[in-house]
Amino acid sequence: MFELIAFYTFAFLSLCAFLVVVMSNNILYALSALAFGMILISSFFFLLSADFLGVVQIIVYTGAVVVMYAFGMMFFDINKEIKEKFHNQFLVWCICGALALCLFIAVGNLAGFKAASNADLSTNALAHLLYKDYLIAFEAAAVMLLMAMIAGIGLGAHKAEFPQDYNVGDDLDLDSKKRSNLPLETLDVGLCGAGISQTSFTETRFSDGAKVIDIKEAKVIDSKGITESIVETISEMETKKEQ
Repeated sequence: MFELIAFYTFAFLSLCAFLVVVMSNNILYALSALAFGMILISSFFFLLSADFLGVVQIIVYTGAVVVMYAFGMMFFDINKEIKEKFHNQFLVWCICGALALCLFIAVGNLAGFKAASNADLSTNALAHLLYKDYLIAFEAAAVMLLMAMIAGIGLGAHKAEFPQDYNVGDDLDLDSKKRSNLPLETLDVGLCGAGISQTSFTETRFSDGAKVIDIKEAKVIDSKGITESIVETISEMETKKEQ
């Protein structure tokens, strides 16, 4: 009786948690509900006396996958609500309800399975099964995870290389002909590296092929020899030189 009550309680809480995940417009609430739902899923393994799988569920999904999502969440604005382009929610609810009804009917027609009374549920038996009967599959999965880890380290270790003596003043003093050959991305990174953030550029081309890059917005975040006069556009500086 206790197992039946516990099963329906955890099932109801799990459904509520995952409904919050798919229906919440706030990524922080969705991530918290996902972590809570993963912990509730582990309770089903504990009810089935599969303690090892329950602990693995908490460590792998709640402790690793959700933490990875949390790191990814730091790259987004958590206070900004998500706006969906698909507004026909009634159709979605009808399709989900029909699929749930079909699944309920299909599962209800299946005959129940009897649990093995003499089953060995210890971690020793599980380790013997993994490292003997399924050794090749286990090692193949380990190699795939190792390749993914090496690829992630390689991508994260890649950095843009610039000369150590690179100075933003050199770019500002360039004439229009040299500056026309300067990549816009290099100028952007150089300005940001010299203590400027939130910089936007507009490019103006003339009939003779010359190109002038104007600094529209610049915000000085430290000194490094740069003052507020950096807000002046390059075209204005060039005009002063000609005069």
